[in-house]
Amino acid sequence: MTTRRTILALLHLTCALAGVRAFTRPSALRQHRLRTGGRDCAPSKEDNWVDLGGRRRRNTALPALVPVSVEDAATFLNVGGVPNAAQYFSYFGRTQREKYARAMDAFAVSFVGVFFSYFLSFLLGSFLSTVFGFIALFWGFFGPELEAYQRNWELLGGRRLIDPWYGRQNEELPLDQQGLYTALFLGVINDLCVVEFTHSEKEYELDSFIDYRMDEDELEAETGNPYLLRLRMDDTNGRELQVHARMSEEYLDLQVGQSIAGVLLAGSSNFQQLSAMTDFCVPDARRWIGDYPYLDRRAFESYLVETEELWDMMEDERLAFAEEAGIDAQPSRGDQERPPRYDRYGEDEDQGYYRGIEATDATAWKPRSSFEQEERYYDEVQQREGSRADSPSSQRFYDDAEYYD
Repeated sequence: MTTRRTILALLHLTCALAGVRAFTRPSALRQHRLRTGGRDCAPSKEDNWVDLGGRRRRNTALPALVPVSVEDAATFLNVGGVPNAAQYFSYFGRTQREKYARAMDAFAVSFVGVFFSYFLSFLLGSFLSTVFGFIALFWGFFGPELEAYQRNWELLGGRRLIDPWYGRQNEELPLDQQGLYTALFLGVINDLCVVEFTHSEKEYELDSFIDYRMDEDELEAETGNPYLLRLRMDDTNGRELQVHARMSEEYLDLQVGQSIAGVLLAGSSNFQQLSAMTDFCVPDARRWIGDYPYLDRRAFESYLVETEELWDMMEDERLAFAEEAGIDAQPSRGDQERPPRYDRYGEDEDQGYYRGIEATDATAWKPRSSFEQEERYYDEVQQREGSRADSPSSQRFYDDAEYYD
């Protein structure tokens, strides 16, 4: 496995020196089928509108799948520009085994690359060989950046995002080849289990993994492949979606009936055949499902809360599922007091996944009234350039916040 990764890393390095970025190569995107109960998910052709975020938009035929404009998608879908810190550090993995393997990969590429640059100097000259050797020597810094660029590019496959309600934007292309349509999936978790492979029929109850730890994954130690979480979600309109993610102790808090939200990408406006999907947010459990952070997670949380209609849709989905399943509809954790800290998909410093990102108390998962109050305090803090002692109102906010003790 290490040799294979080393060879791939050297190929990436050679392409970079030749001026060909690894992320510009087309790749076959995995297709996902979204079952919709025979009904399309395209925007309704009827002349009815819904106001989201202060903009008038055409209402959807099935409300739980909400079309997203290119402008709004750019605020939380971080795949078109420079990778953020979370995407960069995802290269190093989340367990000690993964971090060790990545460190060995970087060392092997640096060691082989420096010697290779010496022999390359006889063919290409000293300048190019020096550049090659420099990149190889510091591959531990360049490798995560290039891989993040590649993964971000593969999500879109070189296609641009388009607004689903504007119809045909290029008269020379059919509607299903205009680009990628973006929509929010708002649903409820209806099943949770653990499997060994994505195609496994044998499923294990999540409760049986109560003592599971990623660093002690027995299946990964034996086969090299860790256990996977299999999560099925649906909405009140009959859409069903199944996703897999590497099993983690963070997922032990997930429960059937909790709200879930994510971003779907499709080449056709009916969203029956998906081209890609991002990571998913479970606000009730304060967890994120996914192996790579395509979304700017803080921005996505804020987008859900600040757009009141979306938050209400999620609550309606959760309550409708509870009524149909005959279970008690517990209050959403977004309406309960939030502990001073929580681990948002490896955000704690000891895991390093969100290393370098400072936690903030302005979280999305709080009652909307207190959220707006804290936003007001944050506006006051941002507008003042003096010290905390010169800002009585912001000083009062910092004294009340447990984050800054």
